[in-house]
Amino acid sequence: MNKSGLETRKFLNSSGGVYRELNLKDRAGQMSSKEAAQLISQQAMLLKRPLLISEEKVLVGFSPKEYENLIE
Repeated sequence: MNKSGLETRKFLNSSGGVYRELNLKDRAGQMSSKEAAQLISQQAMLLKRPLLISEEKVLVGFSPKEYENLIE
């Protein structure tokens, strides 16, 4: 998460049932990467997928344009 430079909330699957069950909508923005990693390790369905990690970039979720730019 730290390598990506993205906000921690970007790693959370906000459209998933676990996200809603845990009522993370209000907490996600203030959550540290350590807190988010701990939650994700307990509830794997919280991790937004796909997660692509290369040497120079981390992509979270699927964006055709971002994937295209990465492989060019």
